[in-house]
Amino acid sequence: MIDLSLDNYGVTVEKDIDCIMQQIEILFSTSPYELFGEVSYGTDFEKFLHDLSVTNTEIESYIEMAIRNNVDLFDYKVSVNVLLAQGTEHDIIFADIVIYNDVDEFSKQYRID
Repeated sequence: MIDLSLDNYGVTVEKDIDCIMQQIEILFSTSPYELFGEVSYGTDFEKFLHDLSVTNTEIESYIEMAIRNNVDLFDYKVSVNVLLAQGTEHDIIFADIVIYNDVDEFSKQYRID
């Protein structure tokens, strides 16, 4: 993740994909109701980590909707593939996020535990 506060020469993001990925990082690290006045921003993965009946498809839909509702995708599309792994205390979510358009495709995997 690019730390924009360390740039002494002003904020410069040269690629749309860098901006998109930074927005996703911030979204995933923010809990709902953490931002004053914003009730729909943030993600709550805790509800999935302890629920034995949740499916990969439900988590994929949740992540896709969170990204579509809160991230400026700059005409890119998003695809999410989730794998659930059993942990010793709770499950672990591996989310592969793919950002793509007709020309480019970028992916990043997130471990949520």
